[in-house]
Amino acid sequence: MSSGPWVAILGLTGVVVSCVVPDVELHEKACDDSHPCLVEYSCVDHRCVPTDLGRPDVGGPTDAAVAAAEDAGIDIGALADGGGPSTPDAADTDAGPGDSRSIEAPDAESFPNDVGGAGVPDAEAFATDVGSSGGMDGGRPECVERGGYCSLSAVGGASLLDAECPAGQCFALVPQPWGSALPSTGTTYDMDHVRENGRPEGPGGSWWPLNPNAPDLPPAVGIFRQATPLLGLYLSDDPALIRQHAYWFRAAGIDHLLVDWTNLRAQADPENTGAACDPQTREGGFPCYTSGVKAALASLLATYDAIREFEPPRVLVAIRRFGENDAAATLIADEVHTLVQNHPSRFLMHADGTASADKALLLVFFDHSNCAWAASAPWADPRFNVKFTNGFLDSVCAGAYVDRFYDPGRSFIKDHLPYWLFVENTKLPNGEYRPIYKRHSPTQRQQMAVWLGLHAGGTAWDSVDQVWGGSDTFEHQLATVGSDVPLFLWVNRFNYYVSWLAEPQEGLTEDKSSSFEPTETLGFERLGRVARAMATLQGRSGTSPGAPNPTLARTAAGLQLTLAASLGELVALRYPLEYAVTTTAEPTPIWQALEISKLTVSVNAASGSPLVVHLRNPWGESQSLAVTAP
Repeated sequence: MSSGPWVAILGLTGVVVSCVVPDVELHEKACDDSHPCLVEYSCVDHRCVPTDLGRPDVGGPTDAAVAAAEDAGIDIGALADGGGPSTPDAADTDAGPGDSRSIEAPDAESFPNDVGGAGVPDAEAFATDVGSSGGMDGGRPECVERGGYCSLSAVGGASLLDAECPAGQCFALVPQPWGSALPSTGTTYDMDHVRENGRPEGPGGSWWPLNPNAPDLPPAVGIFRQATPLLGLYLSDDPALIRQHAYWFRAAGIDHLLVDWTNLRAQADPENTGAACDPQTREGGFPCYTSGVKAALASLLATYDAIREFEPPRVLVAIRRFGENDAAATLIADEVHTLVQNHPSRFLMHADGTASADKALLLVFFDHSNCAWAASAPWADPRFNVKFTNGFLDSVCAGAYVDRFYDPGRSFIKDHLPYWLFVENTKLPNGEYRPIYKRHSPTQRQQMAVWLGLHAGGTAWDSVDQVWGGSDTFEHQLATVGSDVPLFLWVNRFNYYVSWLAEPQEGLTEDKSSSFEPTETLGFERLGRVARAMATLQGRSGTSPGAPNPTLARTAAGLQLTLAASLGELVALRYPLEYAVTTTAEPTPIWQALEISKLTVSVNAASGSPLVVHLRNPWGESQSLAVTAP
């Protein structure tokens, strides 16, 4: 989003009720029978202190608080007796997209020759075992029947249920261990690099110019980009780009995306003024931007529907409630709902114990400076599981959105508010960030957000490479999580390149920002940082890639090196991100990005010359494999 922070988080799973009595004092305030505390607090020595209504050994609320609650229609007795929403059982806390949406990991006994690491079948052995079998009854190939998949390139894009799988093209689905691990991790995914009139660079005017002062601050006038992506100035609706990003997300353990529609209005919105976008010339200004971002998400959903080799991330859409305009919010939600109906399996859901648990999540960016929102959320849409988002909720409205008393040194969003965190930068006296979270229950955090770099006011940032106390900003942010791992964790943000001195909170330089998409200047350094951190939090042990199995062939185009037979083979090799080819004359690897749409690359070598192929992922290099040029 181009202005203001916003929040991204996930659902509410059977939380303990926060009973809010109108017109009562907040915690830590003075109290007496005429000025009671909130009902989850007791008045002790004229000060409000927390009360556990479910424990008989802890004093309950004062008589005045009970009377006030009853006047508000709240049955304190039922809550104290265990009525109302219950705390989830331990077995239920593993919520998230992996519960019912992720591809189920194959049983190790289903696949022979399981030598690819823990639960990772050897793709070549699997292909040899079942790849040459014909289709089974009903047209379902044995490859699919066994729980594998057939390379789409091998069957010409035909349905896996209608085609036989040629020999050597059947691969095992690689288990996605983070599908059921805590936390479910997401990131903001900006899809606004579209053909529009207004940006001077990139195809169709899709990118701002590079900061001419990089790596220093940008000029005072104008909007720039901090860096150039490793994949170049791409278009967000390009299916090849979308597939490559999906592969990177899986390599990094990112299993859901927040797609930003917060600057978009619905086509039917009366406030959506301006000329319509000309589909040929794309000379329509903001209408072209709006239609382009929407088309990019439609392209992503269609592309994800076609991916068979791994499970792509789930999608959440964030919209904006402009001011108090409920009608406009409903109109843009209409467009999101159409996408959900067309691609129901692609959207993130959360089994949160509410009546909306079986519906797609929708995030709504709201005006948090309107402190009336601290009492309740005034808008809803029964077609979705709606959550509301914004940033700096710990500090706006004098802290009315959070509780700082019950968990000293930390803050959590008050239980009655379905609000999720996006960015927070409050620091404790010792210089560490205050942990701020949404509760799932009194003993389980539901959601948190961390950043690689954080705006600190003016042109000051806690920058990505800034180190204090022996740790960088990202590590200090992760320290707010500690061992209290939430169900959902946002790592922000993947590809936001804005460099804008007039709005420094949007980003200034590659260091004073928070993006972790691979760039021409930094390569995979930041993506690797995120991948290793997520693996640690999720309890996964990262492993370097398996040994490559390349082939060489001389064609009219020269010597061609095929790094892998298919995308599925790469997945089985544990998501290598880079490759290098060395020779006797040039033994030092020069690493190149491995693009999954270009598995065959040109190399130079005389006949009979040895070539050594290397692969690398965030945990290290593969064993090298030597091949001889024909």
